[in-house]
Amino acid sequence: MYYSTTHWRPLLNGYSGFAPPSYFELLDRLRGFPDTASIAYLRQRRVRYLLVHEIYYLHGGFEQDIQALRRRDDAAEVAMFVDPLLVRS
Repeated sequence: MYYSTTHWRPLLNGYSGFAPPSYFELLDRLRGFPDTASIAYLRQRRVRYLLVHEIYYLHGGFEQDIQALRRRDDAAEVAMFVDPLLVRS
């Protein structure tokens, strides 16, 4: 919720610890992300921007998903940000 205050845009995954039934449908529909069915579901839900956080890829696969998204004709990379939690000094 805290980070959403930097932009005040609607979030598909909600704003708090409460999980409505639609959230569990979201998890189920995105199980094969970034396959065609999951991207179609995001479009159906009117998603305009997708943030993919490497830190949440606990079992790897981040680079493969990013490359798959880059190969799609119906998605465009707008920006890439360095997560300060991943920066090692």
